[in-house]
Amino acid sequence: MRARVLLDREVVSRETVAGALEHRLFGPEVDRGRFQRGCDYAADAGLAAVVCRPEHVSIAARRLLGSSTATVTTLGFHDTTRLQDPADLAAEALELVAAGASEVALVVAPGLDRQGCLHLVQEQVEAVVDAVAPAGGKVRVMLNTTDTSKEQMTECTALVGGLGPSLVQGGSFRGDRATFSQIEAMRHCLPDRVLLKWTQPLRSVEMMLVSMALGVDRFNGDIPALLESAKRSTRIAPLKLPVHGVDF
Repeated sequence: MRARVLLDREVVSRETVAGALEHRLFGPEVDRGRFQRGCDYAADAGLAAVVCRPEHVSIAARRLLGSSTATVTTLGFHDTTRLQDPADLAAEALELVAAGASEVALVVAPGLDRQGCLHLVQEQVEAVVDAVAPAGGKVRVMLNTTDTSKEQMTECTALVGGLGPSLVQGGSFRGDRATFSQIEAMRHCLPDRVLLKWTQPLRSVEMMLVSMALGVDRFNGDIPALLESAKRSTRIAPLKLPVHGVDF
C-alpha cells in the first residue's frame, strides 16, 4: 500500500484574498458619487486596485492617497479596437500618469488582428513603458484571447512579458471564458516578476484558490461576496492553496 504524503499547503488569509482583487469602476452606470464611494470601499478593504475611466483618474488618485490600492486605467479607453500609433499611446500614458494613474493598460488582440503585426504590439508596449517608467508609472498588457490560437497567445505573451510590463491580463472581452489551460500556458510564458490576471469574474473563493495555485495573481468578481465568503471560511478552518497535480 502506497504511503500518503502530507503536504504543507500555503495558508491564505482574508487580507490576501482582498489584495488579489481589483474593483472595476469603469462602467457607464458609475457616476461620480458611486465612483467616490467605490474608491473609499477599495481603500478600506485593502483591494489591489481600482480600474477606472481616464476621466476619473485624478479623483481616484486623491481618494486612494495613502492606501495600498492602485489607480489603473486603460489607454484608448473609448476605442480599444483601433490600432494606435505607439507615440500617441506613449503621450496619452504620460498624461494619465501625471494625472495620478499608478498603472496604464494597453489592450492587444492577436486573434482579432488579421495582419498579425506583433511588431506593432512590441513597438506599442516599448513606447508606453519607456514613457511612464521614469515617472514611476507601471504598464499592464491586456491580452484579448478571443479567436486566439494557442500559438498566437503564447507567442504574444512571451513577447510582451519580456518588454517590462508589471502585469499581463488574459481573457475574452466579449463574454466567452478563457480556459484554465490558456491561463496556465500564459503563466508558463511569463517571467516570475510579471503578475498574471484572469479577466473572467470569479464565482467563488474556491475557484480563486485553484487559480492562485496555477499562478494567477489578480482577479475580478463580486468583491463583497468573495470577502464575506473568505471571512466565513476562515472561521471554520484556514484557507489553503490546493496543490496542482495532487488536489486537482
